[in-house]
Parts: sequence; C-alpha cells; structure tokens
Amino acid sequence: MDAEQVGEIANDLAGKASDIAGQAGDRIGDAAKSAREMAGNVGEKAYTAGTQAARYTEATVKEQPLLSLIGIAAVGYLFGFLIHSSLSPFAAKAPKSRYLNW
Repeated sequence: MDAEQVGEIANDLAGKASDIAGQAGDRIGDAAKSAREMAGNVGEKAYTAGTQAARYTEATVKEQPLLSLIGIAAVGYLFGFLIHSSLSPFAAKAPKSRYLNW
C-alpha cells in the first residue's frame, strides 16, 4: 500500500462521514421543524382554552355577582389560612427545645 492508496481511502472515508453527518443534520432539522409545529399547535389550543375560560368566567360573574363575590372571599380566606395559621400544613414547625426532650 503506498501513500496514494492511503490518501484515496482517507478521502473516501471522509466523504462517507460527510454524507452521514449531512443526513443526521437533515433529520435533526426535520425533527426541530416538527417540534416547532407541534408547539405552535399546543400554544394555539392553550390560547383558545384560556379565552373560552375567560368568557365563561365573565358571563358567570355578570349573571351571579353575589355568588362570585362569596366564592372569591372563600378562596381569599383559604389562602390567608394557609399562609398565616399555625394549623396550616405549610406552617413552619417550632424548633425543638434543647432542654425538654419528650
């Protein structure tokens, strides 16, 4: 085997590697395009659902304002309880005493 044959083999291998890399790049590009389209569809669906929820909420508040006010007050009371009450499951635990080990 002389230097010329080694060079031809190296060029052939480099060409094959280049082809494989090009195919991989094409596949990655196709996958990215597909993901972008799917994300766009999901975004449109989320926007539509949010718009419908806002319209429904607006209609409910207009039809039953007192009930809506009571519901909002109940949610506010619940949040206040969760934040400030010592009975809340999210309340900080009292530190253990160094002197009393029960």
